[in-house]
Amino acid sequence: MSDVGTPQAVEDLRVRLGELRFRLESEYAGGMGGLEQIFAGTVGGTGIRVRITADRGHWVIQLQVDPMSAWIVPGVWIAHLDDTEVEYLTIDEQAAFTAERIGELPPAAATIGGLEGRLIRMGEDYMRRRGRR
Repeated sequence: MSDVGTPQAVEDLRVRLGELRFRLESEYAGGMGGLEQIFAGTVGGTGIRVRITADRGHWVIQLQVDPMSAWIVPGVWIAHLDDTEVEYLTIDEQAAFTAERIGELPPAAATIGGLEGRLIRMGEDYMRRRGRR
């Protein structure tokens, strides 16, 4: 599904996911430009799901790596992988991270016990800091 309002970076990510043999698992399009697409595939034998959402022109990408149940935004993954602070990412930056670094997620998820909880706390801490601005 594509429309005039879809950022090129999202279109490029969809192509990349297709190259990685991800399949469109579900899709919902609502009124006022709402969209949710979930792509599912495997990288290095580990299941990964990519959720792309749009709500009135605001686009977000989230990733879920087996066996985790939480959806984690690319900014939190970058902070974890690069040992940096969580930062706001544009949709172009979110899509680029997902396309270019998705292969880094399974090894990271497999090597650190309690990673899901740590990633969730990192995201929550970022939102609290952002709210104080």
